[in-house]
Amino acid sequence: MINQKRDLVAVFFLLLFTAGFYYFYWTVKTKNALKTLGGEIPTAFLTIIPFANFYFWYKYSIAFAKYIKKSDDYMGYFAINALLPIVAIFILQNDFNKFEK
Repeated sequence: MINQKRDLVAVFFLLLFTAGFYYFYWTVKTKNALKTLGGEIPTAFLTIIPFANFYFWYKYSIAFAKYIKKSDDYMGYFAINALLPIVAIFILQNDFNKFEK
């Protein structure tokens, strides 16, 4: 589902109670939503491989900026995904919640 709304408080508690495993679930679900819109994102398996995860987040950020934010400015999203992933989930989910196809 492309614009599945997720409550940010629920996301916080799911991250907390699953010891961060929800982050990977969320990544796969949002990656698949972006691919449905036309994004060219590699497998989410790359997120657990050191340095390969930067490539994944680079491609993910390009698709997010293009299809969700309708912008070409992806470097900020790449930086926050690569450097502050727990913060990024809340920022990106907020934008996913606002997305209308």
